[in-house]
Amino acid sequence: MANLTLAMDETLLHEARRVAFERDMSLTEMIRGYLNDVVASWRIGRKAKAKQLMETFKRNSVYIGKRDWTREDLYERH
Repeated sequence: MANLTLAMDETLLHEARRVAFERDMSLTEMIRGYLNDVVASWRIGRKAKAKQLMETFKRNSVYIGKRDWTREDLYERH
């Protein structure tokens, strides 16, 4: 596990500690839980977008074939 240092307004810190106390948890637990929720939501969103894109491709008969070119082919000068 890694450590993280945050800088924030003292009033915010005081209120955040109060919220954590009222939830019967440490400030660290509360922040870790919040960040876990944010990342989980982000992951779900990415998966949903990828699924939606693939469904759009299927619905519109789009096929993404095997890449048979190289980066150098794209920039080859004639």
